[in-house]
Amino acid sequence: MRADRIGQVMTSTLGLSLVVAIFVVTATAYGGAARAEQRPRDVIGLRCPYDVSQTKAFCRAMVQTLSQISLASVVRRLKPGNVFRPRPGDLEVIMTVDEMTDKVIVAHLEWRLGGAGALQHGPEVRFDMTGSTARPAVFENFADRLVRSSPEFLESTP
Repeated sequence: MRADRIGQVMTSTLGLSLVVAIFVVTATAYGGAARAEQRPRDVIGLRCPYDVSQTKAFCRAMVQTLSQISLASVVRRLKPGNVFRPRPGDLEVIMTVDEMTDKVIVAHLEWRLGGAGALQHGPEVRFDMTGSTARPAVFENFADRLVRSSPEFLESTP
């Protein structure tokens, strides 16, 4: 009787091992296929002016705003001289500050999807800072207004 019990235990252990092996092979095969089908995330390359110290804070606010409106993309801040070689789904963005004083910021965006075609131009957006100090929340508010001022830009965003 003891031999029958040992045989049952061995049979159930062998059956369980077979089920586990099939599961591991299947999971590995499907996981590998899923990884092979993943494509790289789209990139938003942002060029900002570097000539005024306040534009650094403004550029950080632009990176944050672009990251929030395009969660599936990676936002890269491009330094002067950096070459950006966009793939078909990537977006090149140039933020131009037309005027910046302690009382006002005027800026506009230019963009190109996939590196093809001419740059598109957004409207100049004026932000009155009278009574405000140059702090991150002010720049974040302006960056949001600047991005949302161009419906065409939002449609181009990956």
